[in-house]
Amino acid sequence: MQNDSSVWIFRLGGIEKLPFLSHKEGRLAQFRPIQMGTAILLNGYRQNGLCAFLTAFHVVNDATRSKLKLFVFPPASNSTRSNIDKLGWHVNGYRFDQKRDVAILFVNVSVSFRRSDGFRIGNWQETQIGSVVSVRGYPVNQTVLGFTSGPVRGTNFFVIAVQARVEAGFSGGPVTLSSAPNRLIGVVLRSTPPDAPTPAFHAASLDSGIVENLCGLEFHRQLDAIDWLSRDEL
Repeated sequence: MQNDSSVWIFRLGGIEKLPFLSHKEGRLAQFRPIQMGTAILLNGYRQNGLCAFLTAFHVVNDATRSKLKLFVFPPASNSTRSNIDKLGWHVNGYRFDQKRDVAILFVNVSVSFRRSDGFRIGNWQETQIGSVVSVRGYPVNQTVLGFTSGPVRGTNFFVIAVQARVEAGFSGGPVTLSSAPNRLIGVVLRSTPPDAPTPAFHAASLDSGIVENLCGLEFHRQLDAIDWLSRDEL
């Protein structure tokens, strides 16, 4: 892995299982990946050998309510493949804080990350009104990482308000001080409407205590991918 933190940012979404097709060797399941947001590899939060990714809870909630299988899509994902193992990394389970709209995912990845890989947790209180922050994320249906930046317009224990426009799909993306691009101070949540006179978005405020508390919340396990594949219902 490179030291460039952009390699620690991934597309997040669901896998939709389409109706079975007849096949000479039996039934053949078809799948469709649906990108819904962005996920961030964290440094120092592995559990039981699983890598930890941070994102916005509403992305996770939208996927599960739509009965989609939650996956992290590595950059090399190829949506034309029918083998689900090649579509992305299965999310084994997650913990979430609905009030803050943040979730931590635990994922069995197919690559070897170094101990030093992943974003470290900074402190939202390092920001001041006027501080410039950088924001990254994957616009929906795009595989190229997007970037924007803007000044902080307000902060509190729950949210950071930033004057900058973010696109659909940036939800869950990292917010960092421009002077410390590897230290997370927030996660993109929601933006003003596209036609708003002043573009702005809110990010969930982060510090180590907030993330430690998140790691202690109830674990919600996803059905194992193999078991999910064998089920008939869609």
